[in-house]
Amino acid sequence: MKVQIDLHNASGLQPVLLIGTIRKLFVQLPPIGEQTKIAAYLYDTESRFKSTAMLLVKHIERMREIRTRLIADVVTGKLDVREAAAQLPDEIDELEPLDEAETETDVEDAADEADAAFEEAEA
Repeated sequence: MKVQIDLHNASGLQPVLLIGTIRKLFVQLPPIGEQTKIAAYLYDTESRFKSTAMLLVKHIERMREIRTRLIADVVTGKLDVREAAAQLPDEIDELEPLDEAETETDVEDAADEADAAFEEAEA
C-alpha cells in the first residue's frame, strides 16, 4: 500500500494522501464467503466478550453489596469476627500470579461461593 501511495504522490517532500489518491489504490479483499465467515466470527467473539463483561459487572456489583452488608453487620455487632481474626496469619504471603485466565465457569463458581457466604452471614 505504501508503494502505491508513493507512486501516486505528486509532492516531493511530504507524502499527501488525497481522495483522488485513495481512489486509485488497489486493495485486496478476500472472497465474499470468507468475508462473511470473518464477520460472523468477529460478531460471535464480540458477543462472548460482551456477555462475559456483563456477567463480571453483575458479580462485582453483588460482591460490593456483600461487602457493604458484611461491614454493616460487623459494625453493628450482628457478626462476631474475633474468632476469624484470631486465625489470620501474622503476615500475608506474596500472591502468586495466575497461570491461566479465569473462565466464565470459574467466575460463576466464585459468585456461587460468595452467595453462600452471604447467606451464611445473614443467618
